[in-house]
Amino acid sequence: MNKQPETGMDRLKKVALWQWGLITIVAGVFANMVMTMQAPDGDSAAVRGQVAGRVIATLLFVLIGIALIVVDVIRRRRK
Repeated sequence: MNKQPETGMDRLKKVALWQWGLITIVAGVFANMVMTMQAPDGDSAAVRGQVAGRVIATLLFVLIGIALIVVDVIRRRRK
């Protein structure tokens, strides 16, 4: 029996959805923190737009992470 070697994609498919959700939430919050450290000072429209973009991106990451966790919980209850 010649078993095929495990690929990277096979390993990624084995990760549970709740773990992907947690990774997504942590990545979104971490990216926001890093971008906040690099943000320019001032109160111009460009700076306010950058802040708004960071907030929207972080919320999007958090919402996607929560959705992945909810989908995982729903799948487990159906089994």
